[in-house]
Amino acid sequence: MATFQKKAKNFLAPRRSTMIIFLSFSAIVGLFFADPASSFLFPAALVGGLYYYAMRYLFAGIGQVIGIEYYQPDLFSDTFFTVFVGTTVIGYVYVLACYISHVTRSAIGSRTLLKVLSLVLIFASPFIIPSVVQPTYATPPPHNIVDEESCTSLPLQSGSMVWREAERTCYMEGTFALGGPSTVGIGKDVTLQITPGGNFTFVRFVNNNGTIAINGGIMRNVEGYLFNSGAIYYNSGTFINDGFIEGNRYFDGNEVRVTTTQAIFINRATFENNNFLYGHGSLSNLGIIENGGTMQLFDDSVVDNKGTVKNYGRIEMAGIINNEGRLQNAGDLIVYEHLTDDIPGEAPTTVNNWGSIINLAGGRFYNHSIIHNHGTISNEIGQVHNEGTMMNYCNAKIEGQVDGTAPESVCRTRS
Repeated sequence: MATFQKKAKNFLAPRRSTMIIFLSFSAIVGLFFADPASSFLFPAALVGGLYYYAMRYLFAGIGQVIGIEYYQPDLFSDTFFTVFVGTTVIGYVYVLACYISHVTRSAIGSRTLLKVLSLVLIFASPFIIPSVVQPTYATPPPHNIVDEESCTSLPLQSGSMVWREAERTCYMEGTFALGGPSTVGIGKDVTLQITPGGNFTFVRFVNNNGTIAINGGIMRNVEGYLFNSGAIYYNSGTFINDGFIEGNRYFDGNEVRVTTTQAIFINRATFENNNFLYGHGSLSNLGIIENGGTMQLFDDSVVDNKGTVKNYGRIEMAGIINNEGRLQNAGDLIVYEHLTDDIPGEAPTTVNNWGSIINLAGGRFYNHSIIHNHGTISNEIGQVHNEGTMMNYCNAKIEGQVDGTAPESVCRTRS
């Protein structure tokens, strides 16, 4: 035992050659995690690819043991797996650096040749494993909530689902299993109500053809897709989007299709968008919307804001926007004449502002269409550029500098 400990201590000793290799490899891995789409993908795969696949097999195996049948761990789509690999790979990189240093110090001979071949396999394994031993995952079946049986059989990690026939409502009072169905669907005449204690966190597809009501529970989209052709009422609790939300659309298992129904999204609490929200249909905000991602409101959208919208990311607007609340911009706020192609004869985007639009320091507010201002448009230290029409009505205010076409001063009564 003492001999083994001595050998291990000698192997892991921080020699000069070991530290040079370790720091070089660590820099490659760090640059890859900082920008996964960069040119460091290939060298990062060489350095840490074997560890990634080993951990992926381990996590998938643990998922099978604890009953998450369709769990598919992967970098940047599974937050816990990504954080675990990103924080522990440094240990693997150090051991690998020690091994390379050990091989370079070994005397020439058959054993050293085998060690060199093992290093070749370590670096080549990330490109061999996917085509040879990469596991194939079963495709999880869809789960459509249409009645009591389909409601109560939705897979949960804890808690329960409760069905009330008189209301045609399925109450989520537990935590949805992340490795569950590939698609969760809500039927046209069905309401999925997420109550206190309910947690609907998903990474795949959700088709809402009926109603989703968030009343004290948690709904989180973790890089999944929420297609809404029904209604979403966010009254209280937590609603965070780190994936994609699209209105007037549904996923049929193969492709995304356009629906003829008018999607509705009503927010009465604090909705946080960190990735992509594509607006088709009706969006009504009576609470707070915090956007750190991208919101695209297309020509078929109608937006009514009587609450507060805080933009730190990018909002592209088309359709009809009625603002009676507060729109606070510290990112990019762009009003387009149209955001949809091939729409001859369509009316241009109209923004009716009865509240306040405040462009904060660093904010960029561009108008390419028509703004009717009955309230306040304030540019603090940001940039407001008008290439369309900005009409300033009786008692309305435009404060700060506006570049481009000067606002028009008109005086009409509110209809």
